Amino acid sequence: HKLKGLIGEIVHVTDELEKRATLLAQISSDVTEAINQVNEAVQQVSIEAQRQQENINEITEGMRFVAETSSESVRAMDEFEAAVN
Repeated sequence: HKLKGLIGEIVHVTDELEKRATLLAQISSDVTEAINQVNEAVQQVSIEAQRQQENINEITEGMRFVAETSSESVRAMDEFEAAVN
């Protein structure tokens, strides 16, 4: 009777361990999926940041061009004024 009870207990423990192993495998799979989603999100943010940096560079370049053009206009006006006077 003791042996039969012990075997029954071992079968029960084995079954419980199998359930927990399955649960752990599912948790591991979920964590892996979550990590992959985070990595994908980080990549998207990185791509968007690069795009924004390119926009900022274009705007800066445009502002520099406007500043140079304004400076040349002022210089031309000064030269014109000097020539008239």
